[in-house]
Amino acid sequence: MQHTGLQSHEYYMRLLIQLAKKNPRAPFAAMIVDAQSGEILSKGLNNSKVNPTEHGEVVAINNYARLHPSRPYKNTILYTTAESCPMCMSAIVWARISLTVYGTSIPFLIESGWGQITIRSNEVVNNASSFYKGRVIGGVLKEFTDPLFANGPGK
Repeated sequence: MQHTGLQSHEYYMRLLIQLAKKNPRAPFAAMIVDAQSGEILSKGLNNSKVNPTEHGEVVAINNYARLHPSRPYKNTILYTTAESCPMCMSAIVWARISLTVYGTSIPFLIESGWGQITIRSNEVVNNASSFYKGRVIGGVLKEFTDPLFANGPGK
């Protein structure tokens, strides 16, 4: 079963939004999905109060590595409620995850009072183009992810 069309991106984003609601003070959630079978391989929820590097994407990648130690990241999709910061996008690049799909953009996070480094995901991808061929799709269900972040951090 192929899960690479827009409808399936919306399906996974809806699941991810439900996960993000479990962490309303920092609703940054991520999941890694097998692009061929559609199986959810790992999930991650922001835990930066404990460790500042534990953004949702990094937690999902670490969980994937723990759950699937010998399985490559090739042909996986990472879904995230908000556009990946440069640290997370770099981790995605180094993992060689094929596609990243996000809801809320970095500019919206900044407008809403979330501290962000103003380097967009595509800029990280473009600067890794000599060895990385992944893609980024943004704005998927942003009408549902933006409200998670609209009132700023911890509100």
